[in-house]
Amino acid sequence: MRSYDYEKLLWTTSRVLKVLSVCSSNKPAIVEAGGMQALAMHLGNPSQRLVQNCLWTLRNLSDAGTKVDGLEGLLSGLVQVLASQDVNVVTCAAGILSNLTCNNQRNKISKERGQGCLDLDQVFGYCPSVFRD
Repeated sequence: MRSYDYEKLLWTTSRVLKVLSVCSSNKPAIVEAGGMQALAMHLGNPSQRLVQNCLWTLRNLSDAGTKVDGLEGLLSGLVQVLASQDVNVVTCAAGILSNLTCNNQRNKISKERGQGCLDLDQVFGYCPSVFRD
C-alpha cells in the first residue's frame, strides 16, 4: 500500500487488512509492520470506498497502536478527515483519535499541535445530531 496508486489494488488490499485486523493475534503484527502508517497514506484518496476501508481497518487496529511511535502523519490525516460531511467517516475518525490518544501523552500533544482540538470543535458544529445522545 505504500508504493502503489492503482485504486482497485489498494481497495482490495485494504479489504484484506480489514478482515485480518479483527483478529487480536494479527493486530500487533500489522501495527509493527507499519500497517497504520501505510493506511494513513490513503485517507485523502478521492475513492470513498478506499478511505472507508482504511478507516475501518484503522479503527480495528487503533487499540493496538497506542504505544507506537511515528503516528504523527496518521493523526494529522485523521484530523483532516474530521472535516468530512459524512457522519460515518467523522464518527470513525473521532473514535480512532480517541483510542490513539488515550493514555498517550505524545499523541495528545501531536493532535493539539495539528489543530485537532479546533477541528473537533468544528465537528460538533457540522454534526451536532451525532453527539447529542
